Amino acid sequence: MPLTIRQATLSDIPAIARISVAAFHPSKDAVSRNLFPTHLQPTDQPDGYGHYVWRVYRKSSRLDNAGSVMLVVADDALPAADEVVGFAVWDIPGRHTLPSSAGSNNSVDPELLAVAKASMDDSAFESLRRSVASAASDVFGEAGYGNAWREVAPFPYALAAVDS
Repeated sequence: MPLTIRQATLSDIPAIARISVAAFHPSKDAVSRNLFPTHLQPTDQPDGYGHYVWRVYRKSSRLDNAGSVMLVVADDALPAADEVVGFAVWDIPGRHTLPSSAGSNNSVDPELLAVAKASMDDSAFESLRRSVASAASDVFGEAGYGNAWREVAPFPYALAAVDS
């Protein structure tokens, strides 16, 4: 099982969305259950489809955002369609902007975006955003996450390789 960590590409987004839905499925995760209530889910699609399409939208918007870094872990022994087995997203402090739930994203089919928007409770999403922003202000001060990170000079000493 040779694993490779690499920069995510647009072709990785479906696998990233599948992993994300599996990890945060509304049946297991209270936040997702609140954001993707049963009554808003499409009845003519498999369970979790609306959540999946929304994750495709959000994760592909991260690829389009210069303030985000997205990496995948690929199992090189698996077929290409199944090779992505994990992912990580890091929002660069001070450079990342959060898209609104109704934002635009040129990487997603407009019909799928309509499904994603219809599947999510916008008021729950906005409430969550306000709660997170309020908590950040409580912890880091008025500037919120703007005070969470400090740029420092590079580490002045080179790290030598350790022989084992």
